[in-house]
Amino acid sequence: MGALAAIQLFGVAVLVFYYAALFKIITKAGYHGAWVLVVVAPTVVTWIALRSLTSAVQNAELVVVADVLFALATIVLFFVFAFSEWPVLREVRRLREASALAGVESPAVSAAPAPMIASTSMRLPAAPDGSSECRGCHESVGPDDAFCTWCGTPVD
Repeated sequence: MGALAAIQLFGVAVLVFYYAALFKIITKAGYHGAWVLVVVAPTVVTWIALRSLTSAVQNAELVVVADVLFALATIVLFFVFAFSEWPVLREVRRLREASALAGVESPAVSAAPAPMIASTSMRLPAAPDGSSECRGCHESVGPDDAFCTWCGTPVD
């Protein structure tokens, strides 16, 4: 009985970790964390069904149905995230459109993230006109700028 309890505990731990990671991904994309319930609901239904029914045949059928629901919910969630516009990207697009209307030139978007500088105290040498490069996004910043106008990184 001890080994079975250990396996069940491990399974619960894996599910909790999975749901926590899924919640983190969903909220980083800008969606509401409640989207994780699309995947959690079939698991809860399975647990309730297994606890409330006594017939082994009914339990086996419900487990299969719940597993299918779990798989379908995960697939639906995957396609929603894959083919919808993420709220984070929508906000970036709106900010770029607003900056274009205000006459602020925005740099081209690169697929790779800006390289990180090891120390925040490092400063790139100033250009002949007194401007320098932002340590966050590597766009040029003016000598009087306190923050990068593109990414908001403080200028030393």
